[in-house]
Amino acid sequence: MVKKRIAMMVLLASSLAACGGGGGSSSPSDGPEPTPAPPPATDTGGGDNDTPEDDGMLTFTPEPLNVEYWRALVAAEPSFHFVDTSDAYQTPPNPDQCDPGVISTAFSGMVLEAVNETRALHGLAPVTYLESYDPEVAAAALYQHVNQTLTHNPNSSGTCYSQLAVDGSSTSNLSSNPRLSHPVGAVISWIDDSNNLNDVAGVGHRRLILAPELANIAYGQVEGKAALKVLGFTGPSNDVGTAGEFVASPSGDYPYILMPLGGSPTPWHIEMAEGSNFDFSDATITVSAVDTQDALSVDIQATRTDFASWFVADAEYDVEYTITIDDIGGDGAPFTIEYLAKLVHSEIADVSAPLESGDGSVDGRTASVRGNIDFLHDRDSHKVSLEGTVTVSGSTSRYSGMAYYVAVYSPENELVGEGAEPFVLEDLPAGDYTINVSLCSSYRVCYGETLDYLIAVE
Repeated sequence: MVKKRIAMMVLLASSLAACGGGGGSSSPSDGPEPTPAPPPATDTGGGDNDTPEDDGMLTFTPEPLNVEYWRALVAAEPSFHFVDTSDAYQTPPNPDQCDPGVISTAFSGMVLEAVNETRALHGLAPVTYLESYDPEVAAAALYQHVNQTLTHNPNSSGTCYSQLAVDGSSTSNLSSNPRLSHPVGAVISWIDDSNNLNDVAGVGHRRLILAPELANIAYGQVEGKAALKVLGFTGPSNDVGTAGEFVASPSGDYPYILMPLGGSPTPWHIEMAEGSNFDFSDATITVSAVDTQDALSVDIQATRTDFASWFVADAEYDVEYTITIDDIGGDGAPFTIEYLAKLVHSEIADVSAPLESGDGSVDGRTASVRGNIDFLHDRDSHKVSLEGTVTVSGSTSRYSGMAYYVAVYSPENELVGEGAEPFVLEDLPAGDYTINVSLCSSYRVCYGETLDYLIAVE
C-alpha cells in the first residue's frame, strides 16, 4: 500500500520587526497545576494551506520567528523573578480582606502579547483580552494564594471561597511561584509544561493556549499564584477554517526559551485537526538532524486519537531536525507526517550583559574572571580567548545555596557549556568566547543570594 504523506514545509524566513517586551520563568520546584479539561479535541494549526497535490501531500507555511520580540524577552528574563508590586497592580491585593486587587494593564498586555507571539509561531489566529472576565481570574488567583494550593475545584470551606473563584479556577491554567513574579514567566511555563502536576505527557496547558479555536483570554495574579482563563467564554470562537492540518510543538524556528534543554524534560507533541480521526497507537516517531541524518532517541509518552507526545534525548540548540511520524492509522491509512523543527538559541540569546566595578579578568590568568552579582537579576558577560580542551570551575556551592551559573558561548553565540558545578569543554576552535555569570540558568533554575565569584578557565 502506498502511504499518504502530509508534510509541513517550514520556510526559514527572515524575522518580522516588532516591539520587544515581557518574559519570565518559574522556580525549579514550582510550575503549572493540572490543566482544566480541554475541549474534546484541539483543532488545526494555521498558515497558508496549499491545494493538495496529486500524491496526497498537504503543505502549509508557519509564521517566521519574530526575532526582535524573542530576543528582548530573553534579555529581560533574569529580572522576571523580582517584580515590584507597583508594576503588577493598579490596586494591590489585600488577601486578609479577600481583596484580589486589580492587575495592571501593563501586566495583562504583556500576557496577551506573549500568548499571541507564541500562537503566531504556529500560524494561529491572535486572541483578544476580555477585561470582563478579570474578576473571575482575580478571584481564582486569590483563592490559590490564601489557601496555598493549586486546584481547579475550590472547596467551599476554603478561605476567600466564591463563585467567581470557582468559575475562574475551573476554566483557567494555573501556576505557582514562591513570590510575585513576571506574568510572562507563567505563560512560558505553561508552554514548556514540564512541571505539569497532573499529566506531563498530555501537555494540556500548552494545548489549551495553542487551541486554534481559542479567541479570548483573561489573566489574574495574586503574589506568585496566577490564572489564565482559556475556557468558558461566552461568544464566538476563532474561525479556524481549513488553514492547516495539525499543531506541532516545537515546529519551524522555535524560541528555545519555550522548551529549554537542560532542565526538567518536556514532551514534544502533535495534535491533528478536530475530527481527523488519526490513530497514533502503532505509530513510529523519528527525530533526525537534517545535516547529518543522525537519529535521536525518542521515547513515546502518549498516543491518543489525533494526538501524540514524546520525549527526545540529546537534542541540541540551533540544530534543525526532521520529525517523521510513520504508520499512523485511520481512514485511508497508513499515513506519514513529516515536518521540521529547530530550537533557536544563538539568534536570540543575550550574551552582552555589562560589567560593573570589580568585575573583570584575574591578573596573570588570561581566561579567568572574577566579579560580583550585585543584585538578584544581575548578569556579567566576560570575553575570553579559548582553544582546545578547557575546564571551567568557580567558587560556587550548590549545596549551601551560595551558587551561580556559568555559561560559555561560542563566537557565534552558541551555548557550548553551562553549569553550577565544574564542567569540561573539548575541542573548542580558537576564538573569542563569552562567559556569562548569573544566578539563573538558561532553563530557568535560579539561586537567590547575591555573592562574589571567581571562575577559573584552564
